[in-house]
Amino acid sequence: MAHLSLCLFTWSFQLLLALPAQATHQEEEKAIRESAAKYAEAFSRGDVEAMAAQYAKDATYDEGEGPVIVGRDEIRKALAANIAESPGTKMAIDIKSIRFTKSRAIEIGMTTLTPAKGDPTTFSYRAIYAKQPDGKWLMTSVGPDVTAEGATSAGALDEISWMLGSWQDSEANVDVKCVCRWDAYHRFMIRTFVMKEEDRPALEVTEIIGWDAADRIIRSWVYDSDGGFAQNTWSHRGDDWIISAKGTLADGGRGSAVNIIHKIDDNSYTWSSTNRDVDGEMLPDVDDVKMVRVSDGQAASGGTK
Repeated sequence: MAHLSLCLFTWSFQLLLALPAQATHQEEEKAIRESAAKYAEAFSRGDVEAMAAQYAKDATYDEGEGPVIVGRDEIRKALAANIAESPGTKMAIDIKSIRFTKSRAIEIGMTTLTPAKGDPTTFSYRAIYAKQPDGKWLMTSVGPDVTAEGATSAGALDEISWMLGSWQDSEANVDVKCVCRWDAYHRFMIRTFVMKEEDRPALEVTEIIGWDAADRIIRSWVYDSDGGFAQNTWSHRGDDWIISAKGTLADGGRGSAVNIIHKIDDNSYTWSSTNRDVDGEMLPDVDDVKMVRVSDGQAASGGTK
């Protein structure tokens, strides 16, 4: 299981240094940059249909205030309302980074809106794309960049209660098992992981997930058996949970990353990691690792692999 370290960053900072290089995505990145430029041009000329065409049918759109808008048709209505409210406004997009997983891309950047009269407004955003069967990249989720300075998010632990239960990875070269449960007072969720790799001791990780009532954000605290620890903040965007992680390795190094949990259904999800840094050195991204629900009996016996 030489590639066990592909799935560990959310739960342990200690194994970060052994990850393989990520494949290049020059053509895909070019296509996404061109798509973003066309989106800004469409907004500036008030072409709602051209903008809506860049969203997947079941995409989500978060304006940072109010409920998240779901579905291309509803997003089209919101875009039309925004343009009608401030006609003549021009949009400029400055892409800061584009990261890829197996079938998705995460774009982080700054958008500047310049009204016909008045001062421009600039804000951070995050757009998640999925590659369609015809090869096009469409946006599945757009919202504020929760890793930007001062960003916050509201939510409740019930939103992630689908994670309760026993899980294991479905990858042939990875051995990760997870159990998630409520604490005795139903205030925190506790996730425990056991990760095994040939020729090294098993790594055990405990993650405690709680609701920060002051900042109105989900946080989690992670501790591993090697002595590393981390604090994470969670934000909900459609079917994705975007987790900003910062921690300390057992050797004293400092690490950070943006991790993404993508819910496929109640019995499966994928995990990926991007923007990963250890002591100022950028590390390769981690592609999607799929976790599937198993019965408690399967978990106790080591699963079905």
